[in-house]
Formats: sequence, structure tokens, C-alpha cells
Amino acid sequence: MTKRIVPVILLICLFLTACGGAKTLDVAAFGQKALTDLSFDDEMNPMPENLLAQLYGIDEASVKQKTIYVSTGYTPEEIVVIEAVDSAAAAKIAESLKTRVEDQRAAFENYIPEEMPKLTDPPIRTQGNYTVMIISGDDAAASALIDEFFKG
Repeated sequence: MTKRIVPVILLICLFLTACGGAKTLDVAAFGQKALTDLSFDDEMNPMPENLLAQLYGIDEASVKQKTIYVSTGYTPEEIVVIEAVDSAAAAKIAESLKTRVEDQRAAFENYIPEEMPKLTDPPIRTQGNYTVMIISGDDAAASALIDEFFKG
């Protein structure tokens, strides 16, 4: 009897382990895909490592991995892809990104008002430990790309 129960218990444990694993998404690959698949008016460059807190108000300790591209400053265009340490940190990061958009609106309103449509409603999405924001000239295409990433 025990010989029959042990394999069944092992099979159940194997099944639960396979189903319970968290999905891992490739943050760097998605950042590169967004960079090449979407159209940007400005030159996009990787954000210098030391500006995460300054530009976004995000504590580096809450970030597991990140890929961020920023424009030269003549447009508000940005690609932000962050894997947080947990879902609570991801939610806080999303709030920081919303604040960043508000700050950009205030800056561009008088600086280059022609860029304001890009800041109307850029997609900012969180799923699990991941948060993504794309500011571009095409919110629909950016949203579709983010949806594709989360289906991963």
C-alpha cells in the first residue's frame, strides 16, 4: 500500500511545484523590443544607473532588475521596465511612475507644449512584480506591446 501512495504523493508535489512557479519575464529583451518596435521622435539612450531615485523617486532596494531608456530631453519619451522585489514594491513603483508623468507634464507644458499629447495618458501597467511605462507618440501601440509582454 505504501509503495502505491509514495509515487502518487511525489506526482502531486511535482504538479504543485510546476504550477506554482512565478513567471519570469525578460526585462532587458522587452526594453529593446519596445525601442525597436515603437516609433520615437527623439534619440533614446539607456538611463545612467545613478538616476533612478532622482528621476523617478524609486528606491534601488525595491528593484530586482530594470531597463530604462530616456530621451535627450527634447521630448518626454521614455521606456521603463522594472521587476520589483515583490508585488507591493511594484505597486509603489507604478505610483512613482505616475508622479513622473505629472512632473513631465508640468515641465513640458511651458517648455515644449507640442509634446503634451504624449503625456495625456501614457500606459503604465503592473502585473505581479513587474511594472512598465512607455511614453511615446502612440499609446495604443505601446499598450499592445505591454500586453504582449505580460502574456509572455
